[in-house]
Amino acid sequence: MSDFLDKISQKAEVQTFDELEPVPDGTYLMTPLELALKEAKNGCPYVKLAGRLNNDGPHRGRWISKAYFFPLEDEERAVKEMGRFKSDVVTLGGRIPKKMDQLGVSGISDQVCDGRNARVKLQYWDKDAGKYNLYIQRLDEKPPAPATVGNDDDIPF
Repeated sequence: MSDFLDKISQKAEVQTFDELEPVPDGTYLMTPLELALKEAKNGCPYVKLAGRLNNDGPHRGRWISKAYFFPLEDEERAVKEMGRFKSDVVTLGGRIPKKMDQLGVSGISDQVCDGRNARVKLQYWDKDAGKYNLYIQRLDEKPPAPATVGNDDDIPF
């Protein structure tokens, strides 16, 4: 398999897409798809929330994410960030477990990554570096539109 991957890698050209342009500041619908407990290279625990934009338009399908860092050396800052994380989880319809271990985060993930959309505000603080804040505003009441595969006329019976 490694030879095959090497072969196709040599033939493939780097592709550029308009979607690499930054998503502009604004309010969007986001479908949360990932919530995971991770550890930064410096050992700092953090939770990553990521999802896809679900608005009509050129940025539909783009991934955006938010990280909640809990610095071990600064408990006061970690407590404030945990408060932001808990607020966002509740806004997204989740419940906070008593223990924040890997199992607790996966339980929250099942609650907030259930296909519902959230209204989020994206605001850059360093556009050149692609750094932005993502504010979770509210859970959107409308269920996501069902996927369309084709119409009933395609069915041969």
